[in-house]
Order: sequence, then C-alpha cells, then structure tokens
Amino acid sequence: MKGRKILFVVGLVLLSSTGGAAIAQTELPFLLKEAALMLPLQVAALSYVVWYWRGRDRSNRSRSPDINSV
Repeated sequence: MKGRKILFVVGLVLLSSTGGAAIAQTELPFLLKEAALMLPLQVAALSYVVWYWRGRDRSNRSRSPDINSV
C-alpha cells in the first residue's frame, strides 16, 4: 500500500512539472495560466478523494453489523 502512495505522489510531481513546462510556453494571460496549472492537480486530488472514500465505505460495510438482522 505504501508503494502505491509513493507512486501516486511521483505521478503528481511529474504531472505538475510537465504541465508547468507546457503552460509556460503558451501565450495565455497570467490569470488563465494559474487556472490551467491548477486544473490537473485539482482533478487528481478529486479523483484521489473519491478513490479513498470508496475504499473506506467498503471497509466500513464489512465491519458494521447489519441492522435488519437483529
């Protein structure tokens, strides 16, 4: 599990560095460059949160007792 987290962080670093280099070469206004740089990181953070919460829901379901079986 720890290796997957490290791989995820390395992927985020590569994504942000290559995205930054690509955005720096474009002719966009400064405010649009900031938004364009943050968009991939926001998408990655949102996907990580969704992935985390889905895994947490599965683990909680297996531990919690079924109310209808009582």
